[in-house]
Amino acid sequence: MEKIYDKILFILAVLLLLGGAAVYFTGGGTSGQASVSLTGGDYEPIPAPVRTRTEVTWSEPREQPSGFIYDVFTPYEIYLTPDGEFTQVNPNVVILPEDQWEIDLLAIERPLYRVQLEGYIEEVPGDMSKALILFLDAETGNSVRGRIGQSKDAAAFEVVDFSIERKMENGGIIKTAIAVIKDLRDGKEYTLTDAEPLYSDSVKVILASNKQPELNLEFSAAGASFSTESGNYVLEEINLEESTVSVKKLGDDVNEPIVKSLSVAPQFAPTTNNETESTQSGGSSNALDTLF
Repeated sequence: MEKIYDKILFILAVLLLLGGAAVYFTGGGTSGQASVSLTGGDYEPIPAPVRTRTEVTWSEPREQPSGFIYDVFTPYEIYLTPDGEFTQVNPNVVILPEDQWEIDLLAIERPLYRVQLEGYIEEVPGDMSKALILFLDAETGNSVRGRIGQSKDAAAFEVVDFSIERKMENGGIIKTAIAVIKDLRDGKEYTLTDAEPLYSDSVKVILASNKQPELNLEFSAAGASFSTESGNYVLEEINLEESTVSVKKLGDDVNEPIVKSLSVAPQFAPTTNNETESTQSGGSSNALDTLF
């Protein structure tokens, strides 16, 4: 029985061998060649369109009307001019020419605080409690001498503290006298130094109209409104550090609002409190004269 199976397997193997040889010699196993060419035509660059950059200068957006749920960053009204440019200004609105602005800043006055520190005499080195402190009453021009803990009823202040601050600058020691006083009029404490004067919190802004010379306007705080023959204005901001103010001319049915930052006009000399400064200088000399 096993011999019969062996013969059958042998016959199958011979048939497979003959079939494989027939396929090989007749070319049936040869694969077809690809008909697609891997080489194409010459490369032709396609020019990219040239984009021109349009420079747009946006003015400060005007105040957003009430009724909006959210504050918007970009102007809520943008117009397209006949030239194809974007603008924030309505082309149908007449803009007030620059030379028609009429408000000038005459002065920003900030008065000195009524008590100033003039100097000191260190009677016992290192013991500030025994130092004689020299003050100036800017209201009367009189010198006032005091020590820590003393009240000066005539000048309405009390000496709370006094110290000397020493700093190394440019290879040397810079000394600054610092006095703390209590104002008996308002109950507040103020820090005075001999390095720079102390100014009061109040301020006076003087504006004028170059179309109405008789009209002079004085204000003590931002937010004040005023009117001239040409329109209504608001004093929006007072910048004491740069000595400038921001004034807005309110808009109407024809014109947009205009905001300008004003500095002291060239035709007006800077206003300083010369009387107070000269009094302070004289008071300083008088204070020293009374000691010697």
